[in-house]
Amino acid sequence: MHCEQNFAKNILKTVTGEKDTMKMRRDLQHKGMKKHLWLAINPQRGGKMLKPTTPYALIPSGFDIFVTIIENLQTPSGHVSVMGQYIRKKNFEGLKSHEYHVLMQQFLLLTLRGLLAVGLRMAVMKISKIFR
Repeated sequence: MHCEQNFAKNILKTVTGEKDTMKMRRDLQHKGMKKHLWLAINPQRGGKMLKPTTPYALIPSGFDIFVTIIENLQTPSGHVSVMGQYIRKKNFEGLKSHEYHVLMQQFLLLTLRGLLAVGLRMAVMKISKIFR
């Protein structure tokens, strides 16, 4: 169950953009990998660095839809407590291992359905199927 918790936590952090940091982008550039994700200089904002959007991270409106779906799910009493509130605050440490279990096996498939590209969604579905 803890392996499933680690997978779910990493998927959540990736999809919400928590793992997409400036340091990670600099590392990609330093290693010469994935040129489409490298930092670019934005001359309109005084030379500040610009992070190009990633296909695997939700845009802010997509994140709101994702969290709203999780918050509005009707589940039996005590099944999953206040998962949506923790995810909205991006406090993934507050979730219990059972909540990650339910999220990984059932809710991620439902919530990411129209928000991610087909290939990314299928990858999450295959990982979820392994844990089921």
